[in-house]
Amino acid sequence: MAYAVLSYVIDKEFNFALLKDSHYKKIQPPGRRLQLNEHPDEIALLIASEELDLPVEELKRYPKFQSTMYEETRLVPPPYQVQVEKNIHKTALVHYDFVYVFYIDRVRPPISVRSSREHKSEPDWYSIQEVEMRKSDKEWGPHEDMIPTMIKIKAELEKDFKAKGIH
Repeated sequence: MAYAVLSYVIDKEFNFALLKDSHYKKIQPPGRRLQLNEHPDEIALLIASEELDLPVEELKRYPKFQSTMYEETRLVPPPYQVQVEKNIHKTALVHYDFVYVFYIDRVRPPISVRSSREHKSEPDWYSIQEVEMRKSDKEWGPHEDMIPTMIKIKAELEKDFKAKGIH
């Protein structure tokens, strides 16, 4: 089994910070494979900050979440939990993506890759519509699970904001 942590960073107008990954020829949220003895909830914040060069103080985890343990497992916050990814190249390998969401209370703040990442470059802000328009692109289109995840994140945030009288 392999585990990766994905950090979806969303701004005040529901734009998502995504990077180009030349290895996969895709746009994708910041993320990386989880190393032994790393905890996904701690790594998610580090990834979002380093790969987008955003101040940690501005990244508000959504939903608000305190690290929770269940037996030997550190849980990620609902409703995003874990995405299981199909791997057509290695049928014996199951790949789990721990999905975290960070909200930043500004509109499209400047982003750049602070930490050297081998395959990742050109971070930019994308609306869901802009990502959907790239869906059929062979190069720099989204991974197939990204759009449903982005739609779910936006819907949850809108519901939460409406309940709190925000926006």
